[in-house]
Amino acid sequence: MTPSELIYQFGRPIAYYPGLVPYLGSVNAVILFCQFFYWTGKETSEFGIFKTTEEIESETGLTYEEQLTARKKLKQAGVLKETNKRLEHRIYYQIDTERLDGMLSQPIDKSPNGENPFRETGKTQLANEGKPQSPARDSLTGGQGIPHFVHTEITTEITTEKRTRNTAKNSAIDFTAFPMAVSTDIWDDYLQHRKAKRAPITQTVVNMLAKELSKAAAAGWSADDALSEAMAAGWQGFKFEWLQNRSRPQSQYVGNSGMSRQDALEARNAQVADDFVNGGR
Repeated sequence: MTPSELIYQFGRPIAYYPGLVPYLGSVNAVILFCQFFYWTGKETSEFGIFKTTEEIESETGLTYEEQLTARKKLKQAGVLKETNKRLEHRIYYQIDTERLDGMLSQPIDKSPNGENPFRETGKTQLANEGKPQSPARDSLTGGQGIPHFVHTEITTEITTEKRTRNTAKNSAIDFTAFPMAVSTDIWDDYLQHRKAKRAPITQTVVNMLAKELSKAAAAGWSADDALSEAMAAGWQGFKFEWLQNRSRPQSQYVGNSGMSRQDALEARNAQVADDFVNGGR
């Protein structure tokens, strides 16, 4: 098999609306939007579409970090609603079609940059939008994906986000060890929390965090709840033992033979800080 023939093993080219980029903020945001829009009407839950991070990456090529950034842009644009079912460890996605209709119904001179969202697709696409697609073009990955409204080749220059130096650094971090996805808002808050403590996020930090979050998940905690508790307690790091001991009386810390002296001190300090935040209760 020749190298060119191997390309067919990578799935089908992704089609998207390039004219939506000025509205949604980036190429990756439009790709993710088109994926969710394709599944709109095919939901199996009243809360919307459920897709794991791995499924989205398989269908779009977007990494975990790129998905977080794209979701944030879609929520800022008002076209994406997220429902976090923490007990189920699931996040459901819905496209706000009313908001989308309002955004795309703006006169051209009032739209962002004064541009038509379909300006790059031309009359041919508009004329062919209503035509049924053949089964072979239904999806990107064996029946799952974005319908090919426009056959658009995505080059490295198109798919590469314009990132700041910090964002580029973060995008190289591997989050696959996390037991579940962290919502965009919580992760952004946690990044700011670490930044305030002058504690940057590195791959080593993420690996240790994944290990402790896995323990928390096994005990019924969602990643969002666990990180929220860590921020509320003012912890720079995070250990599941600290999370467990936040609800224990202080007298139990020293007597806990399973904790080191340092862990006991950290847990006690965390409880004191928690009591202070809650008015001494």
